[in-house]
Amino acid sequence: GQLADAIDKMGDVIQESYKELESRVEHRTKELAQSRNQMNVILNGISDGITVVDQNGRFIYANEIGARMCGFSSVKELFSVPTKDIIDNFEMRDENGQPFPAERLPTRLALKGIESPEVLLRVRHKKTGKESWSLVKSAPIFEEGMASTLAVTIFKDFTERRKSDDSFRFLDDISRVLAESLDYEKALQ
Repeated sequence: GQLADAIDKMGDVIQESYKELESRVEHRTKELAQSRNQMNVILNGISDGITVVDQNGRFIYANEIGARMCGFSSVKELFSVPTKDIIDNFEMRDENGQPFPAERLPTRLALKGIESPEVLLRVRHKKTGKESWSLVKSAPIFEEGMASTLAVTIFKDFTERRKSDDSFRFLDDISRVLAESLDYEKALQ
């Protein structure tokens, strides 16, 4: 009698607790999905490319601009290609035209736990020949008590700014040469 009643009551309490826990998990799951959707809207509204890479070099997040700056038409297309193949699609040079080694890329450094300074890169897509300039910065994300587990990279398209700077330098050089040629005393010597 009493033992059976106690077991029934415990069963009811356990069942009630399970329903409560299930309800909380469902509520938290909905909150998490809503938060993720809001974050995607925010990050896709930013004019810079953003990617997040895990310790194995796999993309776990990219906004649309980040995917395009990596040479893809969409995030879905970016995620469909093995990460190691992506870097092989590009020739990278520093701002002085020297080859830029892949091991010095900010994302690679961040995965080693190193926060790198911004790097200005001239990037040429090997298949299309299209050139662009990007200002790239990465930061590591650490889990408590662990080494870097993720690298967040921000790409700022610097192409138009660089073209403008090059044009101004070219015009400055031409102006100097023209000014020297108009210096008749120097020209007569």
